[in-house]
Amino acid sequence: MSDTAWIVIGIVGFGVAVYVSGTRNPLTKCRRCGGSGLIRSWLLPWRYRPCPRCGRAGEIRGRLGRRD
Repeated sequence: MSDTAWIVIGIVGFGVAVYVSGTRNPLTKCRRCGGSGLIRSWLLPWRYRPCPRCGRAGEIRGRLGRRD
């Protein structure tokens, strides 16, 4: 096999590995709250509110996650 074929096989294998990982681990850390489930106030650091994106869970469904 030529060098180009090995590169293509490697890229396809990497893509399959990313897809399988995304479907087997559907939850990702919420980017808005950093996984804590709370959003701190920028003006008063002791104040916080629940994260509206994850609903205080700290995790959200990833792009490839199941819709159970």
